[in-house]
Amino acid sequence: MTFFLKATYPIFFLISLAFPRKESIWVFGNQKRYFDNTRYFFEYVSDTSEIISAYWLANTLDELNEVSQLGYQAVLKNSFKGYWIASRAGFSFICNGFSDVSRLLALKSKVISFWHGTPIKKIYLDSKQDLQKLGSNKFSIFLSSLILRFLNSNINFYYASNEFERVKVTAAAAIKLEKSLALGVPRFDFMRISTPSDKILELTKNKNVILFSPTWRKNEAWSERHVITAAEYAELKNLLASSNSLFIVKLHPLTKKERFLSMGLLPSKNIIYSDDYGINDINSLYSVSDLMITDLSSTIFDFCIFNKPILIFMPDYKNYIEGERGVYDEFVRLLEKNSLVSWKSLMEAISSNSYLSNELIAEVSLESSRKQNVCQLILSDIATRFNTQV
Repeated sequence: MTFFLKATYPIFFLISLAFPRKESIWVFGNQKRYFDNTRYFFEYVSDTSEIISAYWLANTLDELNEVSQLGYQAVLKNSFKGYWIASRAGFSFICNGFSDVSRLLALKSKVISFWHGTPIKKIYLDSKQDLQKLGSNKFSIFLSSLILRFLNSNINFYYASNEFERVKVTAAAAIKLEKSLALGVPRFDFMRISTPSDKILELTKNKNVILFSPTWRKNEAWSERHVITAAEYAELKNLLASSNSLFIVKLHPLTKKERFLSMGLLPSKNIIYSDDYGINDINSLYSVSDLMITDLSSTIFDFCIFNKPILIFMPDYKNYIEGERGVYDEFVRLLEKNSLVSWKSLMEAISSNSYLSNELIAEVSLESSRKQNVCQLILSDIATRFNTQV
């Protein structure tokens, strides 16, 4: 960002405070990239409403071009036009936090939040890691807490995927419970009704598909047990070949692929990395997958909607439980009981069809599986709740 562009930001901030917002302008964003709940709702609104001018606030030129090529309106978040639209928008939609959009320019708009997954790891005020972003001393933690509370006080409404998530997120984010509903989230619609791309169908045709989705580790702090030895790698390839299985690795957006590859799980005939084939959205892989292997990821709750088996591969679960991020109590016992802590135990579980069974996950997944036409429900609720035309 140029110095001159940065220098004009305060001017746009004053404009955002001084002038009435235009309720027909809606902005959407995601600090990670063009995906998840804000993307799916943005596309739904763009496709169905003739009243709303929906804009995606893109982080990069590549992202801007991606959205534009799909036929939707996009502007660079950090540009004069992006600042202007953000300062005039009546509604701002986020799924990670205010950095999904232009943080300060969104404050006087009506901010609608979708969280990006049912939390297993502690978040917001429950998480030491989140509270120590400015430092670990008492003053820094107190200041972080004030900033989080202030920003979240500007969230006008939050749509949760299920009641468990709704209660956990509102409490951790200091959002009043009555400012939320568990109507489901836009990704539910995408997972159910989107047609897998020709590329995905070609790769998975007549194959037993295993989706491997490890979540992010801060500072790439993978455990030694994540390393697969040459002998284990050969055994895994034989297992996959004998069962006509395709092992698709879908890494977290923040995971550094080079570091993950260094642990020995290399591409082969039956082991592929989704990004090598231009597949960057995990939600597009659920419907074609027969088994998912993951760890402390909310993908568990999404994949269960399809009533398919799951395995938890978590060699470092003790570090996660005891770490700064922390794990909610409901899942500590689950991890202790169900975590597979070595490649050998993982392969044995795959061979013996020994899958995860958990009452809480089953209950949440059953609730989520009943939520249909979510984008339509949310759009109607926004129109009624805020007395606005859609």
